Amino acid sequence: MIMPKWTDEQFAAIHEKGQNIIVSAGAGSGKTAVLSERVLEHVKSGIDIEDLLVLTFTNAAASEMKERIRRKLMDFPELKNQLDKVELAYITTFDAYAFGIVKKYNYLLNVSKNITIAPSGVIELKKREILNSIFEEKYASKDLLFLKLIGDFCLKDDKEIFESVLSMSSRLDNLYGKSDYLENYLENYYNDFNLDNFILEYTKLIKKKISNIEMAVDYLSSYVSGDYVNKIIELLSPMLMATNYVEIKNNVPEKLPPLPRGSSEEAKVIKSELSSLIKEISALTRYENETEIKKTIWLTKDYVQAIIQLILEFDKRLMAWKMDNDVYEFIDIAKMAICVLEKNKTIREDLKNKYKEILIDEYQDTNDLQDLFISYIQNNNVYMVGDVKQSIYRFRNANPLLFKEKYDKYSDLNGGMKIDLNRNFRSRKEVTENINLIFNLIMNDEIGGADYISSHQMIFGNLAYDKVNSENYQMEILDYKIPDDKLFSKEEIEIFTIARDIENKVNSDYKIMDKNSSSERSITYGDFVILMDRSSAFENYKKIFEYLNIPLTIYQDKTISNSVDILLIKNIYNIVIGIKDRKFDTLFKYSFMSILRSYLFRLSDAEIFKIISQGLFKETALYEKCLKIAKDFERLNNKDFYNRIIDDFDFYNKVITIGDVNEHIITLNSIGKIASDLCNLGYGPRQFLDYLKEVSEKGLDIKLSLNKESSNSVKIMTIHASKGLEYHVCYFSGLYKKFNIDDLKNKFYFSSDYGILAPYIDGGPKNTILKSLLKSKYLHEEISEKLRLFYVALTRAREKIILVTQVEPNLLSFKSNGVINDEIRENYLSFADMLNSVCNYVTSYIKEVDVSKLGLTKDYNLARKRDFRKFLATDETLVVMDKPCDEIELVNTGFSKKIDNLYANEEKENIELGLKLHGLLEFINFKNPDYEGIDEGLKTKIQRFIDSGILTGAINIYKEYEFIYEDSGKQLHGVIDLLIEYNDKFAIVDYKLKNMDDKAYENQLLGYKDYIQLIRDKPVQVYLYSIMDEELLEL
Repeated sequence: MIMPKWTDEQFAAIHEKGQNIIVSAGAGSGKTAVLSERVLEHVKSGIDIEDLLVLTFTNAAASEMKERIRRKLMDFPELKNQLDKVELAYITTFDAYAFGIVKKYNYLLNVSKNITIAPSGVIELKKREILNSIFEEKYASKDLLFLKLIGDFCLKDDKEIFESVLSMSSRLDNLYGKSDYLENYLENYYNDFNLDNFILEYTKLIKKKISNIEMAVDYLSSYVSGDYVNKIIELLSPMLMATNYVEIKNNVPEKLPPLPRGSSEEAKVIKSELSSLIKEISALTRYENETEIKKTIWLTKDYVQAIIQLILEFDKRLMAWKMDNDVYEFIDIAKMAICVLEKNKTIREDLKNKYKEILIDEYQDTNDLQDLFISYIQNNNVYMVGDVKQSIYRFRNANPLLFKEKYDKYSDLNGGMKIDLNRNFRSRKEVTENINLIFNLIMNDEIGGADYISSHQMIFGNLAYDKVNSENYQMEILDYKIPDDKLFSKEEIEIFTIARDIENKVNSDYKIMDKNSSSERSITYGDFVILMDRSSAFENYKKIFEYLNIPLTIYQDKTISNSVDILLIKNIYNIVIGIKDRKFDTLFKYSFMSILRSYLFRLSDAEIFKIISQGLFKETALYEKCLKIAKDFERLNNKDFYNRIIDDFDFYNKVITIGDVNEHIITLNSIGKIASDLCNLGYGPRQFLDYLKEVSEKGLDIKLSLNKESSNSVKIMTIHASKGLEYHVCYFSGLYKKFNIDDLKNKFYFSSDYGILAPYIDGGPKNTILKSLLKSKYLHEEISEKLRLFYVALTRAREKIILVTQVEPNLLSFKSNGVINDEIRENYLSFADMLNSVCNYVTSYIKEVDVSKLGLTKDYNLARKRDFRKFLATDETLVVMDKPCDEIELVNTGFSKKIDNLYANEEKENIELGLKLHGLLEFINFKNPDYEGIDEGLKTKIQRFIDSGILTGAINIYKEYEFIYEDSGKQLHGVIDLLIEYNDKFAIVDYKLKNMDDKAYENQLLGYKDYIQLIRDKPVQVYLYSIMDEELLEL
């Protein structure tokens, strides 16, 4: 990042001292550089680095901050003693710092010094087990309140109540005094004073809807005659003038008069909106009077009392289990740390006096517990850096109001100083201006949490861009229309649109500015990113981009709960325990078949059928391995049991044969870590197997963050995953997808504003006014967060923003006080809604997409994997299951290669080299190869393949062409490494390491040839290419 050294605002953010300071640092403003420079200045002034507390939100951020500070200190030899202290300095996460306090003062909390954080999924499963026990006891004791709760709201089972209690308890966990809150809840909640305040707020909500009606009428007057408007005003006037709930209810009109003939489209839309608003107010005033409103809330008391009893007992048992096992959640640790500070003045004062300054990075992501924690140790010395516009972790309990409240107070010099860093050094001037244009219109204090126009507009700061300016870098809004035949979905059209645009930019040598040299260079695939708010479309992106030969890397946490490796581990556990118990049932057979078919043994379906149907289990190597482990079962703890399986089945060597070696190794190591952690909790192999089964059955996620290699490929990721990253050209798609507001569907819910919400019964479940208040508040917070998420998305762009959407201008949208009217913004339900509301102001950026020229096709499905696990290449039917079980991992059906011998250790290096080359050949652009970052030896081998002549005259190239087809009643599957189409023929190329005379490969390729000849009317030639020998052999 190129920036002056330093701007006036940055200089102030580095050097101002003596009071609390909040720094509002916009995207690309050099926030991290400023923060690390401030630490350096403190140290240079004589403050010991151990007397600074620097808090971040991730371990990666803490490590990066340490490294930045370390590099800065290295420039000052006289500070070597401080450099040596960096690693042990208090530059850490909130969680880690709180954990350290709890361990240090464990004796004050009556907890062990050896406390640990619970392994993934364990606490969740324990919670379900405990709550299930409580439910069973309540049924057995015929608890009247509990039975009333279940009887009034459950039909087939109690799942809805069960899940609601878990969810509400989790939300209540964010309260520091949860138990006190619940024990005093009924008294504090169910009283006239509290309920009157709710009714007052509810009346204000209705009046706000009425004010929206007034604005709509005013807007309508621009499109219809004065006579019609006067009719509307006369009809609505009693309601508009009403001062209380009853008056409003009694004056809601039933319907509006019809529009005059020939009214414009705009008038019709506004009239429709008016009718909708009146229906909404009619629904809000369904209660007879305020007395009835109160009565409906009182009717929920028994249900709420039953829920409170469940949660209190649940918490008591859960905490007892945690203390017995010295295992906790991070939220427990935070509360215990607060407890230490709250109840021990000496410790509190020691920490207050110890730290010369407390520096908090990404302060907008702070939650209430963290803020409470800081309040106990602050001494008018808290330095907070963040950007409220980038607060996007509400689902993790981040509270952006904490930032906003301090920012507003300090702006008035009340309690501290605020500094704005709005100069952006990341993006081109066009990008900053494009973003300012949009967010000036849609974000303000009320909706979004930032007065964008007055305090948050970005200022262009990187003047190096002025020297590289040979392209159109203005934002583009690619507007497409769905063809009448509707053969292709919005998702497919958007993917093809983006893919073709990337192809065009790469092929036309689109110019960008190199980040490091600040000089002009041609764009490469690695300079593009596609950002979406969810990952559901990633698989289709992968299919279509592979079909179009565009390299794509998906940045996504890997969920391993039902991964191949966990399924294999689980099935080996099943087999060993089955042998130990002499229980050879359906589950045993299923597990046995799964392992034989997997990459661990690679038996054909015919061989497996013979073993299963003739009961030849004991004659297999699989049985022999499992029998040996079963004989040692009693003396192995779970950690040793797991490691024994990994070693005896040679997992780490076997994964070499299936690709994604690093990913499989990380997965196996992670499962091993969980096995070890659970072993420390007393879990044996049987309990660990139960854990794996429950994780799968309950749909719990065990996720791994996998570091993707920096390759020359287009990247695709969620907006959340992109935070902190930047790319030259950013595409945004899936904007039409509705925001997830499923929480509002819950009958039972906890809100810090409205308490424990429950329905009442009146011929069926009915919602109180509290649900309407919750909905209004929830949507306001959700829309504000989505505005901030949109800001995060667009600010990832260095040089160009490209949005792909169907432009549908919102006719009700207009500017009010500088921003789009509240009525429109309060009803944003997608990012497309945001764009459509500002259409009139971005018309010059809209570019129509000619869908007919995208080359839309469904053929991309032919080149990708199908779910072929259900296909068996045998003439007989094998049934070993009498109920649904976990999915079976099948490998090598159809034309897959059969590997009879394990690779010797000395061959592994060549295998890894071959796999690496195979992967490079898969994504390299043969027509315009980019060798950046590729080893010289690998580059030479790739170039020699390109120079072999096989690609000369090619009109289409298909890589990893995968197919499934039916032949003589059998469904067969294969993957062609390289399929080349010429004007008069096809060529199939299969990459091999060596051993060109292997008959298994020849048979495999002849099978490929038969398939291509079947579907294409051209002759087919077949080749083997030896990667190591660089030899092309025609069969």
